[in-house]
Amino acid sequence: MQVLDTAGLDGGRGARAGGRVLVPVDGSPAASRALPVAAALAGRADTLVDVVSVIAPGDDGASRRSDVEQALRRLGTAAGHGHLSRAADPAAAIATLAASPGGGCPAPLVCLTSHGHSRLSTVPIGAVAAGVIARTTRPVLVVGPLAAPGYPDAPVVALLGGRPGAAAEDRATARHAIRLARTLDVPLQLVVALGDADAGAPARRAAEERLDDLVASARAKGGDVSGRLVEDPSSPVAGLCHLLRSRPAQLVVASQQRPGSLPCCADPVLHLLHQCPVPVAVCPS
Repeated sequence: MQVLDTAGLDGGRGARAGGRVLVPVDGSPAASRALPVAAALAGRADTLVDVVSVIAPGDDGASRRSDVEQALRRLGTAAGHGHLSRAADPAAAIATLAASPGGGCPAPLVCLTSHGHSRLSTVPIGAVAAGVIARTTRPVLVVGPLAAPGYPDAPVVALLGGRPGAAAEDRATARHAIRLARTLDVPLQLVVALGDADAGAPARRAAEERLDDLVASARAKGGDVSGRLVEDPSSPVAGLCHLLRSRPAQLVVASQQRPGSLPCCADPVLHLLHQCPVPVAVCPS
């Protein structure tokens, strides 16, 4: 078991050529819920799970080191390295560690829960999770309050807008989803979810045509790819979550509406994180 003190991410110790799954912990039961999810994904991807905890200024770091060591023990054979980062901003430190080979952990995927110590029942995502999403160009896998580890061999599901105005965002989401499905060696299902605002035959036909184009493009890149149109009068997110309760998935891939910014309450991805029965990989579009 190795715990590396990154001391602001300028040490460069423990650098590796390959990427791993990175899980931030803060000693809370909520944060530790990401560990079994990360371990399951790492097993499928034939990699390991690194753990990081951020030490606040003035803290001697003893409790954070204990948190990291306990998390590594829980991971068992999936455990990689532990990292202690001394920083005032946990989200910035986590995002930098994930992106920096010099920090010793070039991680293609960050996996965290939607809330840790700072949980507020009135908001769908915690400040650290929102901050990491806003600061990274990599997928961030968020384990929401209702999410459980994905089912073995179940597909990766990509949530697409299916409208002409969302074409660029849909292509970006599909690219991230294809990469994750290949890494996990599972099928990919592209889903266009329609709500009451999309009601009517013309809107449905347009969505079906767009979905067919996206499926054809994804199949051309190789792999097992299917498409599905979901309709729910209450909201697209409700329709997708209803589908996932009856048809298991490994995880859902979705793109935030305003990449590079903190997610806002109007962003459907936030509602998806709060309701989804499986983890959600939030990607920049």
